[in-house]
Amino acid sequence: MSDDDVRLDMDLSEGVLTVNLGVPIVIVCNKVDVLQHGYKAKIIQENIEFIIMHIRQHALLYSASVVFTSAKPKESKNLDILYQYIVHRMYD
Repeated sequence: MSDDDVRLDMDLSEGVLTVNLGVPIVIVCNKVDVLQHGYKAKIIQENIEFIIMHIRQHALLYSASVVFTSAKPKESKNLDILYQYIVHRMYD
C-alpha cells in the first residue's frame, strides 16, 4: 500500500468537541464506592448506566476524560493513577 492509498480522515463526528476551551479537561466522579451503600443505592444502581451515559455524552462535547474514583484506603491506587494522568496531561 502506497502513501497515496492511505487517507487520514481527521474530521470529528457530530457532537464531539463542540466546545473547545483549549485546555485538557478531566471529569472526576468521586466517592463511587458510596453507590453500593445507603438508602438511595438501589435507585442509583437501577439508573447507573443512564447516569454514566449522560456524563460521557457531556464529556464528548468538551473532549474531556471521565474518571471514576474511590477514596477508600484499600483502593487508594486509583487516586495515584488519577494523579499520574493529570500530571501527564499537564506536562505531557
